[in-house]
Amino acid sequence: MIEELRDILCKQLRIVNEYDLSDPLVQDDLIQLNEKMKQKIINGR
Repeated sequence: MIEELRDILCKQLRIVNEYDLSDPLVQDDLIQLNEKMKQKIINGR
């Protein structure tokens, strides 16, 4: 699970560093990754 969380975090950081955060599609991607990370932490998987 730690590797999966690390992968999600790396994706989030890459988006923040490489894309325009004012773009709604970029914001949606970040929100989806955040939700995915929260679910993995909550469910422990």
